[in-house]
Amino acid sequence: MFTIKVGNKTYNITRSSAKSIEGSLLSKIATHEISETVFDRDSQMFRFILNAHRTGTVHVPRDVCPHAFREEMMFWRVPLKSIAPCCWKTVHEVDEQIETLKLLIGEEKKLRKNNKKRSKVQSSIDNHFDGRVGRLITQTNNAEPSQVEFNSWKYRIWIFLEEPGSSIAAKVWCIFYILLVILSVIIFVLWTQSISTLPVSIPKEKPANETHVDHHGAPMKNVSDTKGMQAKPLDTVTPNETHVDKNAMKNVSSTKGMKGKPTSLIAGKPSIILFSIDIFCMIFFTIESILNFYVCPYKKKYLFDVYNATKVVLCITMVITALFESKAFRDSDEDEKKRLDKVYFACRSLNVLRLILLFKLRKVYNGLHILLLTMERCMRQLLLLVFSFGIAVIMFGCLIFSAEIESDMFPSTQISMWWALITMTTIGYGDYFPTTTYGYIIGSLCAISGVIVIALPVASIAGTFDELYARNSDLQKHKKQVEDEMNNQIKELKEVKELALKEANID
Repeated sequence: MFTIKVGNKTYNITRSSAKSIEGSLLSKIATHEISETVFDRDSQMFRFILNAHRTGTVHVPRDVCPHAFREEMMFWRVPLKSIAPCCWKTVHEVDEQIETLKLLIGEEKKLRKNNKKRSKVQSSIDNHFDGRVGRLITQTNNAEPSQVEFNSWKYRIWIFLEEPGSSIAAKVWCIFYILLVILSVIIFVLWTQSISTLPVSIPKEKPANETHVDHHGAPMKNVSDTKGMQAKPLDTVTPNETHVDKNAMKNVSSTKGMKGKPTSLIAGKPSIILFSIDIFCMIFFTIESILNFYVCPYKKKYLFDVYNATKVVLCITMVITALFESKAFRDSDEDEKKRLDKVYFACRSLNVLRLILLFKLRKVYNGLHILLLTMERCMRQLLLLVFSFGIAVIMFGCLIFSAEIESDMFPSTQISMWWALITMTTIGYGDYFPTTTYGYIIGSLCAISGVIVIALPVASIAGTFDELYARNSDLQKHKKQVEDEMNNQIKELKEVKELALKEANID
């Protein structure tokens, strides 16, 4: 038996108990003929370390930080595999919190790199947090210039454009930018309305006296007044009986609501007001992107950023769209315009990317930034959702095609997979549906499977968002308390100095 003093308490330990965990610090002390050893450690946590040598398992105390207790285990060289299964959740919960804080603090450090004009209090708070949790933050080797001239005019413009919190003028600029993006989105929506383009030509209606015949050559009633209702041959029509001609209904439905819908470059002429506003937005976004890239001190990082790359693609498509809608192109050869219709509408569709510019709010509204971090952190769950969904769609699509092989409802496996996708997402358009008993069974299983496949990953993603949001709220509250404390200390020091100066003047 030997004696060991930990903190203010003394423990008598048998050498056999100390040697029960091979490789631990106590086992090494027991092998040497040392009667008494002193350690300046926490005596409360040492009790659990000593019990681990006696029982062979470690139970984590609930009134101690699990991270601090794990460091204590590392000091006494007790392996982590000795932790009892009932304490696994306690130990690994703190790991998840540390990973979350690591992510949030790392994101704040990225933002602080761009803004060197910070107050002394803010800088000291940042140094305080970096010193406290610096060992929790993974160091990234981002390619950055060795020297950045933080006082140059380029850097000041960069901070003005990218950091709304750097000054009041930068905040006003950010608000103006967001309002212009909203205006641009409204213009894009109004482009599809009848006020934005001249009406297209409607298919000619058939004359009222035109005679229709069926596939046997028998005369039929006129369908122009009946909105697509096909009549039987005159000798077979009975009272109160009507039949629908699907082709006629398609022709009628295709003409419904076509007024003002631009189906060709030839058909429409853009409104002068909307076109002028859209051109202004295009010029503004293009100049802002070029200026942003020119003054950016981290150009390589800027080019590989998804948000910035999207802005470049948006500017290019807006320029191409403006060229197509210009008067010079509308006056060109008609055949050439017809050939470029698809290119035009492809560029017009990509103009919807202007919605991505609203994500600039992530630097103002912290909740949006947390949402983006959640999607980034849950990428594995999203890929799992897509993978499992794809397997289920293929499986149920093939099953419903086989079950409905005798009916004409599912002409191909591609249509069957479309039905499976719509059914699993609980939308159910009703354009395709099973008609047999086996089809009903497969449809029921498909709907139930879709709910389960969607619900499982979504719950995990929602939990991650809640965790990030809660930890970020704790971090911001703690930083605010530290800032208030330091401001009070500075205020007290100023009062002491003023009081000392008054006493010196009196003397």
